Amino acid sequence: MARFLPLWCFLVLVPAFIWSQDLGAIKKQQPFKVSGTVTAQYIFYSSTGPSYLQPGSWMISGSPVLNIYGVAVPLSFTFSEKERSFRQPLNNFGLSPYYKWLTLHLGFRNLTFSEYSLNGHQMLGVGAEIKNLKKIHFGVMYGRLMRPIEPRPDDMFEQYQTPAYRRKGIAFTAGYGGEKNKIDVFLFQADDDANSLKNQLLRPELKAGSNRVMGAKTHNVLLKHFTLDAEWATSETQYTNAGTQAVNTEKGSAIDAKMGFNNQRFRMMIKYLRIAPGFESFGRYFFQRDVRNITFDPGADFFEKKLSLDLSLGFQRDQLDQNKAYKTERRIFSGKVTARPWKFYTFNLTAGNYSIDQQKGLYEPDPLLRISQANFNLTAMNQFMQTFKNYTHFFNVVYAAQRLSDNNANTSKFSEFEMNTWSLMYSATLPKIMLTATATYMSSAYRQQLINTRIAGPLFSINKSFKKKVSFSLSWADRSTNKGLKKTHQTSTISIAADFKFYKRHRIGFRYTYNDQQSFVSGVSSFHENRGDISYAFTF
Repeated sequence: MARFLPLWCFLVLVPAFIWSQDLGAIKKQQPFKVSGTVTAQYIFYSSTGPSYLQPGSWMISGSPVLNIYGVAVPLSFTFSEKERSFRQPLNNFGLSPYYKWLTLHLGFRNLTFSEYSLNGHQMLGVGAEIKNLKKIHFGVMYGRLMRPIEPRPDDMFEQYQTPAYRRKGIAFTAGYGGEKNKIDVFLFQADDDANSLKNQLLRPELKAGSNRVMGAKTHNVLLKHFTLDAEWATSETQYTNAGTQAVNTEKGSAIDAKMGFNNQRFRMMIKYLRIAPGFESFGRYFFQRDVRNITFDPGADFFEKKLSLDLSLGFQRDQLDQNKAYKTERRIFSGKVTARPWKFYTFNLTAGNYSIDQQKGLYEPDPLLRISQANFNLTAMNQFMQTFKNYTHFFNVVYAAQRLSDNNANTSKFSEFEMNTWSLMYSATLPKIMLTATATYMSSAYRQQLINTRIAGPLFSINKSFKKKVSFSLSWADRSTNKGLKKTHQTSTISIAADFKFYKRHRIGFRYTYNDQQSFVSGVSSFHENRGDISYAFTF
């Protein structure tokens, strides 16, 4: 693929630096304004078992916001007996001022021009976009994609930060069309600076990359009920080894297309995705390569949309170039039924089966390690809600199940499991007195060959507000844990919270939790703990 660096020569950036976000409203903006919240908090804690907090601690924190002609600059600070910190975002500061159809981008920005060129990657630079100018679309962005990260002799450091070259890039898009029919072309180029590291000889295996992407995308509404979305991109990437200066070139393409039909009753979507193993884009943080996916998504509505049915059937595989050791195939089937026979009742049923199977590529898979599994999940929800003049009732029953089946007899005893969960919840709300009471019971069981665990228990809570100035909440939860037929733990938790607002800008808060855990296992001690906090907040 020929390099398209010369194509950038005709791109022109509008040189401007404007503080206001909305230039049309700059006269209405205040020149300078400060707002935010400052909070003082005292935290107390005690425990008869292992303590993970100090008995008492304090903290003062704030989040002021400076507003300069409509540009918000958030700040934050924290003071405590162990911490002193101040954070400001000016080292990642960016603006996107706009006027009518023109938008400028300055500083740190996250733009998306297409799925496979510049797609959400942060850039430090300048750019411009034109939107809704007689159906013309235009965008350009130039700047730094990655800052240089020096390699260090200590390998432990690289567990947290990988050495990298400085990377700069430029992205361009242009198109024509409206909401129903439009077409766009895009170009993207990014290059690593091989001279941006002082200690690159510490990691001679580092490779400086050079990436170019070009393509087009389109959206069309056909015959009122049909839609067609398609995107095609091709890339060329070169990697130069810092030690040997060897150059490796990869080429590939990506195709993403969707064809849909939708009328008042029936709908259908067919999706096709193919990304070659050699396709690469430095303008996107992550995407899966070497993949082909075909998906069918039919659906229908009945009885004036009181009953809806949606299905999805997908097939995915890799090994597109026939050069991998093994081929992996995935099959996905899922369905959803939604029924609303009455205004006060809704029923949802979702089910899915996701299977993965490893097959022969260049070699036969090892029977001891071959992956061949299916994951089935099911969720059923019944929801009742009735609203009257003085109160509202809400009742919800949910059942969820998940099961993993392993077709490999050598690994099934370690991987297969089954999990079932029941949840019942009733809630009543009295709007006039601003009172809500809730009762919940949940039971969850997990079964494996050597493990059989069940956790169950109720939860009760009550929330009350007084003239929107005082709020109070109380909750109690009790959970029991069983392994097999033996009870191992019993945990009870009581929580109280209260907030008092006065003089509009002031708030006092109180929170307290008592946790009691009883152990019925030899060698594991029972304990209880108290924790809470008292806080004062001022909003300005």
